[in-house]
Amino acid sequence: PLTVPSDYVGVMNLWPGLWRDLVLNGLFSWPVVPPKLRFVLLKLYGFNIEPSIVSGGVWFGSRSVTIRRGAFINRGCFFNTAAPILLEEKVNLGMEVMLITGSHDIGKMPRRAGDAWAAPIRIGAGAWLGARVLV
Repeated sequence: PLTVPSDYVGVMNLWPGLWRDLVLNGLFSWPVVPPKLRFVLLKLYGFNIEPSIVSGGVWFGSRSVTIRRGAFINRGCFFNTAAPILLEEKVNLGMEVMLITGSHDIGKMPRRAGDAWAAPIRIGAGAWLGARVLV
């Protein structure tokens, strides 16, 4: 997988998601990058991805996403990866679908967001999640 160049390590301490934001969710996600090239770039970045279409403007929290053969991910989808996400074969995600693996317990006042927790998401083979579905 692609790794952070050693001269960026100091900057990474100030902005831990810099490499992810600039390369994965910036350059690779740019709408002018053809889907076949984006597939190759995601493989090089370390994703477990089989031949599929990932549209521009998709945001990934990390490499903890597995995409099986024939999946289609439309523009603006969001993959929060506090836990792994699996898209099985021929899954279709509409525009701006959000897969959120992290949440919080309900806390007491004055802070209602309690302890954080995460759980994996698995979308079964052939499933279709329409535009703006939140899981």
